[in-house]
Amino acid sequence: MSLLLKGGLVASGDPPRVFPSDILIEGKFIHRMAGDIAPGPGMDIIDCADTLVTPGFVNGHIHLNQVLN
Repeated sequence: MSLLLKGGLVASGDPPRVFPSDILIEGKFIHRMAGDIAPGPGMDIIDCADTLVTPGFVNGHIHLNQVLN
């Protein structure tokens, strides 16, 4: 099974940044990330325009006292 997340903004943690990218997932793993991945036959596609895409390990809820020294 292949899933293509198309046109989202990807948030990465190391180094912290946000950038536009398509994400191709095959099975349980990210297979490829690139600016424009062409859909293939039998691929499920999710339009992620105007969406922030984050991996499961990103903490979206944080308090400033946890990061300021």
